[in-house]
Amino acid sequence: MTKKIDRDRFRLLEAETGTIYKEHGGRVSVVLIYPNTYHVGMSNLGFQTVYRILNELDGVVCERAFLPETPPSATKALSTLESGKALAAFDIAGNRISEDGIQSFSMVPVHTGSMISLFATKSRKK
Repeated sequence: MTKKIDRDRFRLLEAETGTIYKEHGGRVSVVLIYPNTYHVGMSNLGFQTVYRILNELDGVVCERAFLPETPPSATKALSTLESGKALAAFDIAGNRISEDGIQSFSMVPVHTGSMISLFATKSRKK
């Protein structure tokens, strides 16, 4: 299953233009989570713009995460497109939720598959 996820991730990245790769060392790490699949998320210009603006900041590295095309595995945490890191490894997680709230329901599998605590008291300590 992991090999298929990596293969799918690399296939998406190869077909993409505008991917930004930055080293994480010494930077604040941000993951932007779109509560839908890659193709739906990347058709959102606002999502693309926030990704670009955050990566233009020297002290920030920003990566993207999307729901997989197939239901996420209970044993495999959701990961980012660029590096494949687990969402819980990032300092900040930003969610995109539409004003009509329809995609709010998609956040349930994102949070259950991300290993991110919804409560600050249970978050990892630095």
